[in-house]
Amino acid sequence: MSTDDLLAHAAHRAPYIGGRLAGADLTGADLADAVLIDTDLGGARFEGARLDRARFLRCTLAGADFRGAGLAAPRFLDCRLAGADFSGATLAEAVFATCDLAGARFAAATLEACQFLLCDLAGADLAGAALSATALLDCRLDAISLSGARLVNITLTRADLRTARLDGLSIDTGVLAEADLSGHDLTGLALARLNLAGAKLVGTRLAGADLTGDLFVGADLRGADLERVTAPSAIFARADLAAARLAGAALSSANFEDACLEGADLSDTDLSMVVASGARAAGASFDRARLDYARLDGAVLDGARFNQARFLRTDFHRAATDGLVAFGATGQTLPTEPVRAIAELYDPRRVADAAPEG
Repeated sequence: MSTDDLLAHAAHRAPYIGGRLAGADLTGADLADAVLIDTDLGGARFEGARLDRARFLRCTLAGADFRGAGLAAPRFLDCRLAGADFSGATLAEAVFATCDLAGARFAAATLEACQFLLCDLAGADLAGAALSATALLDCRLDAISLSGARLVNITLTRADLRTARLDGLSIDTGVLAEADLSGHDLTGLALARLNLAGAKLVGTRLAGADLTGDLFVGADLRGADLERVTAPSAIFARADLAAARLAGAALSSANFEDACLEGADLSDTDLSMVVASGARAAGASFDRARLDYARLDGAVLDGARFNQARFLRTDFHRAATDGLVAFGATGQTLPTEPVRAIAELYDPRRVADAAPEG
């Protein structure tokens, strides 16, 4: 079979099946709306070709060159694309499903509303790429490079990014549910408005990062470095922040409800209007923290330090405070309210069981 045969099939919208065109030169070819099945195009050249809405099913495209190709809404299903070159290309509404893209190059590419489903992107190069409204769902991302990439409205699920290159990465709005970023140095990066529910960031360095509005529900942040982060209104409910460092952070209106803050360092931190109801913060340091209108009701604060902290109607209702130290603290706190405590502890079933008969 020849390239002329392929182009004839494409012109007549007829599926092209079982071709053997490895290394073919398809520069500038019109393959818009083409359907290719079980075809070998390994190492083929598609520079300047039209591939809009083309469909590739079980094709071999390893090492193919797609630079400068028209790639609006193409579909690659169960294809071999290892080492393929999309550098600088613009892909819009492209779909890659169960494809081998190991070592593929997307450096400086623009990806808009694209989807990668169960793909192998190990070692892929997306350095300097711009991704918007793009999803990478349950993909293998070992050693992927996202250096200097710009991600907006991105979705990554179950992404293991422990070996990824993330220097210079910026993300604005997205979902990284259950992602693993443990051990990374993300110092100073812009990572605002992200859903990191259930994510692992054990020992991750995020010092100075912009985490405005981020969602860390149930995330594992043990030993993480969050010093001087900007995270107003961030939600850390049920997160594990044991021994985390949050000194000097801007956390006004953040939510730490039922979170673990045992041994955490929150000294010099802005915690005004924070909700930390039910938090476990034994041994934590709140030295010189600002706690205006903060809620610490029901929190475990045994052995915590609030030296020179600033209080203003800070709610300590039913908090456990054995061994709490607050030398030089100023302002007003709200102690346990007996009526409120009785209402919270009252169980009509227990009262009925205890009532005398007759």
